[in-house]
Amino acid sequence: MTSDEFEELLTLAFDYDGKTELDGATGIVDSLAEFQGSGLQDLMWYGYDNDTLIGDHYCVHDTEELPSFKAMKKVSFSIQDLGLVADRASHKCDMDEDEFFIDFTARVFPETMETLILWDCRCSGHVSEQTGDTILLERAMIKLMTSGSYRKLKAVFLEDLERPRYGPRKDVLWFQEVVAAGATAGVDVNILTNRKTMQHSIEFLEASDEYDLISGVHSGVRPSNWVFNP
Repeated sequence: MTSDEFEELLTLAFDYDGKTELDGATGIVDSLAEFQGSGLQDLMWYGYDNDTLIGDHYCVHDTEELPSFKAMKKVSFSIQDLGLVADRASHKCDMDEDEFFIDFTARVFPETMETLILWDCRCSGHVSEQTGDTILLERAMIKLMTSGSYRKLKAVFLEDLERPRYGPRKDVLWFQEVVAAGATAGVDVNILTNRKTMQHSIEFLEASDEYDLISGVHSGVRPSNWVFNP
């Protein structure tokens, strides 16, 4: 069966239910790249981390399939995967490892990207500790927004990377230079400490949940105080 025989899929979202791991995620992404790469615009992962979303070689996404997505607007990507695939690719060149990570991160995504959502723990394994990885990621995000490669880019979401995974929060404000660079480039940088009014209104595809089931206990009605948080 060829890609022409499949109905075009524009959006797809997976929402972690808090119970069941999603194994074989790499195969899902590979199949989407092969059969839906020309039309798929949004691919979202909600509530997952690298313990609950399992792929091949510890990666959900690999960079090999990214060029196949010709229309991707919203890119949801694990920072853990980013560090791992960059590390593998760095062995093929003589560039300084840190500089390669920055350059790799700044150019690896589809040029059609309008929104980038990075998630999971900041410690990607590239430097093996949060502070070093975060500094490299800040430099990479600044280069990504200012390189001119992503002319349609409107927003970057880094909020999940700020949430502490190990121990109490340290009194450090991350990504402040990224916010400043984004303002200059016309890109909204969404972090927990950025309370400025955003230039762009970004709508997210919501995965179906128990509130959508009309025959369920909620009768298809959401609580009045329910708010979707990607």
